[in-house]
Order: sequence, then structure tokens, then C-alpha cells
Amino acid sequence: MLKDHEFESIYQTALRAVAQTSELLRRHWRPRQTMAYDTKLDATPVTEVDRAVEQRIREIVRSRHPDHAIIGEEHGGAERTETPWLWVIDPIDGTKSYIRGLPHFGTQLAVLYQGKVVIGVSNAPALGEMAVTRRGGGAFVNNRPLRVSKTKSLKQALVAHGELQLFERRRLLTGVRALCRTAWGIHGFQDFWSYHLLAAGRLDAVVEAQPKLWDIAAMSLIVQEAGGKVTDIQGRPIGPTTTSCVATNGRFHQRVLDLFY
Repeated sequence: MLKDHEFESIYQTALRAVAQTSELLRRHWRPRQTMAYDTKLDATPVTEVDRAVEQRIREIVRSRHPDHAIIGEEHGGAERTETPWLWVIDPIDGTKSYIRGLPHFGTQLAVLYQGKVVIGVSNAPALGEMAVTRRGGGAFVNNRPLRVSKTKSLKQALVAHGELQLFERRRLLTGVRALCRTAWGIHGFQDFWSYHLLAAGRLDAVVEAQPKLWDIAAMSLIVQEAGGKVTDIQGRPIGPTTTSCVATNGRFHQRVLDLFY
């Protein structure tokens, strides 16, 4: 059974880990300049800062919770079946933006307990926003409460989508076209930032075709604790095997799902 003092300790570790790596991200970021990077086997870019941030977070977590499992985008990791705790790290969500000197990048850190996200931290250092949540405790950005919009219908909604080539790859562009015909507006915002806007009530929905767990775990709980709803495109809860995402203010969630299936 989960004890309050144990949960608080884990939450504080998550905050500390993200805070301690925030300066590292800012120090190496070059506004409006392009930085060097490598290309991974899946054709996505990675920088030395990605690797360094993830390594530092792992060190902090292991020093305080050595029996917990950890998985991250850059250093992998396998779940340990003997523990119910899993830390999920995306050191730089928005690496392409980071490389090109754009400000829409951030660290995503989530903690899962028995397969469910219970803690989420999303830090956007160049934009000056840190969004945090723990299950049942509400969502906050810079200590201010977050709340999704009250937009009632998809016809009134401003929607964000992820990379279109991923929708095309999964044969889901028909759904995006239907969104274009139905929604009040649809834009391509960048990575985690669209979820920050959704949780704050500035967007009404977000759809992504092929996110990894580390891309959406933290933000899925932040949006839900802000009053929204988050599932995969088939309406299933977000979990370790999730490969798509629909997040809304909760008022027309099924309507968005129906456009894809």
C-alpha cells in the first residue's frame, strides 16, 4: 500500500531532478542558432545535452530510490518486475526545436505506480514554465492552478496536431482532414507545448499519431488533473504500451475519436 510520506519523497525527487537539469538545458541552448547533433537509428536527432540531462536525472533518482525502475528515451532501460515504480524520462522533448534555437523544448518526467501515471513534471526553461501534478492533487504551472477550457463543441474548438508525416505513416490523415473540416481552427504546435496550452485553456484539443510513452506520460496526467480527458485514438487509457494520443477538455472527446475510427 502506498504511504503518503513515501509518495511525497518521490514527488520531491522528481521536482529536484528536473530543477537541477534545467540550467544545463539553458546553458547549452543557442537562440536562433543551429547546434550539432547525431542521428539515431530511428532517424530522429539527439544531442549530447539530451544524453547528459537524462544521465543526471537517472543519477538523482537512483541515489534516492535505488529499487525503482527507470526508462528513458536516450539510455533505454527495462522494467524491473519486482517494483511497482517506473520513472519515465524524456530529457528534451522537442529536440529539433532545441537544435534550431527555438524555445519550444522541455524535459518531461513521469512516475508510474503499478502501470498508472501518478506524478508528472513538464519543464520548459526557455519559456519560463514548469507544469507539475500528482494524481488527485490538481495541476499547476509556476504554482498557478491549471484548468482546461469550457469550449462546448468541436465546431468552436482550437485543435493542435502532431507531425503530419506520422499520421500519414499510420494511415490516419483522413481523421486530420475531418478535424480540419469540423474544428474552428487546427494548428501544428510543437511537441509537449501543445499540452501546456491545452491544460491552461488556450487550446481545446491535441491529437498525436505516434508518441512514445516518455512523450506523453507526464502531460497526460497534467491535462487530466486540469480537468481534461486523455486517451489513445481508440479511446483506451494512456499506459506503457500507448502509441497514439487524443487529449481534450473533455466536452467533445468522443466526437474527436469518432473522426478517426
